[in-house]
Amino acid sequence: MFLNIILILVIIVGSAGILSITSKKIPQLKRVDPKNIPESKQTQTKKYILEKKFKNDIDLFKKKIIVFGKPIFSTIYKYLKNIYQEIYKLEKKYKNKLIRSQFEDKISQEDKINKYLERAEEFKNNKEWSSAENEYIQALKLDMRNFDIYKKLGNLYFQSKDYKKAKETYEYIIKTENDDTIYNKLGEISTQKGDLKQALLNYNKSIEIKNNNPIYHYNLADINLRLDKLEESLESIKKALNIEPENPKFLDFLMDLSIIMGDKDLANKTLNELMVVNPNNKKIAEIRRKIDNI
Repeated sequence: MFLNIILILVIIVGSAGILSITSKKIPQLKRVDPKNIPESKQTQTKKYILEKKFKNDIDLFKKKIIVFGKPIFSTIYKYLKNIYQEIYKLEKKYKNKLIRSQFEDKISQEDKINKYLERAEEFKNNKEWSSAENEYIQALKLDMRNFDIYKKLGNLYFQSKDYKKAKETYEYIIKTENDDTIYNKLGEISTQKGDLKQALLNYNKSIEIKNNNPIYHYNLADINLRLDKLEESLESIKKALNIEPENPKFLDFLMDLSIIMGDKDLANKTLNELMVVNPNNKKIAEIRRKIDNI
């Protein structure tokens, strides 16, 4: 313990002595400038000369590289340019060949589709529904996004009175295409099934898309009459007649509707128009009796 204390004291006294000597020499060290020492000046001069010589050698080497390398680089550039041009020609030739091949494939595919559709029409005209369906499906396998084929298939189902498949096909189409004819067909299917409210919605939708088709207004008039909405029915059939004023089917409907509504003036006016359009109508005498009984 006592020995340790003595050692510590010796270290402290020694350190104090070193600090004292150093503090006295520091001002003298500050006054010494290495640049003023002859050996230091010679070293710096040699360094400067060597650096300048090195820079000159580098500049000279660059000039030699440019002189000797220019024709080499020019040759390489021309060579690479020729390679690029050849690649470009090959690429252009390949693209043209690919486009021509794709065009030929498309024409070939369209020919195949047309043949399937032609056979489908033949089968449909002969009421061979299953065979016609198969031809339409084969055509769709070649072009799954051809909605015209889907419409033909849906119409086939409708014509063959397979209303379930027709409805499924039409509903698939309107998920992608907002088609007025499809909504009208869906309205007819709903009418056949007795779902008159849904038919009303479908017919209104078809008119929203295309307002100048008289058949849509006629179908809407018919549904409103079935739903006992006589005023709405009258409004719809008048719109149909505004588009086709001489359509005997529309005039017949308006005649029946005016008698149901008990509107004698409208009934007589409609009868006169009907006689002009269809003077040989065998129901004229019967219609007159009904009007007289209003």
